[in-house]
Order: sequence, then C-alpha cells, then structure tokens
Amino acid sequence: ETFRDFIAGVRITPAVHAMEVHPFNTNVEMAECCRACEIRVLAYSPLGAPHKIEAFMENLTKSDARDMRPILKVPDNSVLQDVGGRHGAFPAQVALRWNLQRGHCVVPKSFNPEHIRENVELFHFSLSQKEMSILAGLHKGVRAERFFQQAYSQGRKALPRMTRDAQDACEAILAKIRGP
Repeated sequence: ETFRDFIAGVRITPAVHAMEVHPFNTNVEMAECCRACEIRVLAYSPLGAPHKIEAFMENLTKSDARDMRPILKVPDNSVLQDVGGRHGAFPAQVALRWNLQRGHCVVPKSFNPEHIRENVELFHFSLSQKEMSILAGLHKGVRAERFFQQAYSQGRKALPRMTRDAQDACEAILAKIRGP
C-alpha cells in the first residue's frame, strides 16, 4: 500500500525497484505490484546472501549450524539440489534461473571466478511450471540482512523474523541441541 501511494505521487515512475528476492524470500506481492506498475524488479541477493547467513551461524554451535543450513541457505537446500540435478545445474543456477523466469533482473555477488562463470551459465536449461511452483513454495520470509544484523548485534542473539514454519524448524533444531 505504501509503495502504491508513493508511485501515485511521483511524476516519473521508477524503471527499476531493487529488493531481496530468492526462493526463501519470494516477495510475490511486491513483485506483482511492480509488474502492475510496469516497474522492473532487480533481485539483489538472488542466492539468499549465504555469507550473511554464515555470519549468523558463527554464533551457533557447529551442530546447530550444520542442521540449520538447509533451512536458511539457498545453495544448501535439498529441493534446489534435486531440481539442479535433473537439469545438470548447480542449486545456485536453479535459484538464478527461477528469478529470470519470473522476469527479474539478477545481481549475484561472488569473488570466486568459478562461481562467477556458473552464475552466467543459466540458459542451457529452463524450469517447468511445476518446478517454478515448487521453488516458490520454499518461501520462508528469510531476509539475509536480518541475519547479518543479528550476527553483529550486542547482547543475546535471536533468530530473525521469518515464517512460522521456518521459525519452528529452526527453534526445534536449537532445542534438540540445547534442551528446552
């Protein structure tokens, strides 16, 4: 609603809106709003910024972090790995392709030359409608920036806000290791 009010009040409509979009944070409502206003979505952190999640994980025990990675880190997710296996692609390529097929521009960040090469090799496969729906169903409301901020906050570290299912899964992992 705030975005629509903003758009209604500007003389020149923005051409692009940048927001964090990946299979764990689909941002469907905002993407639809942009599409309706003919604004292109620029998906930053299209791989879920795994380095920011890792910064948070450093505050956990090794077993907590190991068990939580498939829940919080896009490249470690078994669904993306399975889809990638069917297409001869890495999970990161699947996540990037998913964004492209949604009509988004993607800006993956890497300093690793091999990953940079992989990040542009996205056109040897396409995802089916069923696969697109399955990947959209991975939405957990996981915003990497929240984890990064929590990693460096003072005091007790807490799980950032996300969907109830994802929160419950993470809390169960923590309770299993630490006790109730």
